[in-house]
Amino acid sequence: VRIVNNFTNETIEYHCKSRDDDLGQRILQPKEEGEFSFKINFGGTTRFYCYFWYQNFNASFDIFDADVDEDLDSGGDRGI
Repeated sequence: VRIVNNFTNETIEYHCKSRDDDLGQRILQPKEEGEFSFKINFGGTTRFYCYFWYQNFNASFDIFDADVDEDLDSGGDRGI
């Protein structure tokens, strides 16, 4: 998973996790990228979601759900 801050002057804070893994809160500087990888668990129930903060705006997204994304090839671009 790659997260890109395309802002030129603002940082973005984000926190990604699943039921099994908490990747912690991180900060992306302007034009900086962050990424992480994972494997789908044995039961095929892996789901990662992220919270994002930027100034007074916040949002959360499911960035991967094995139940929904089972047809995606590994390494594919989800376009989020």
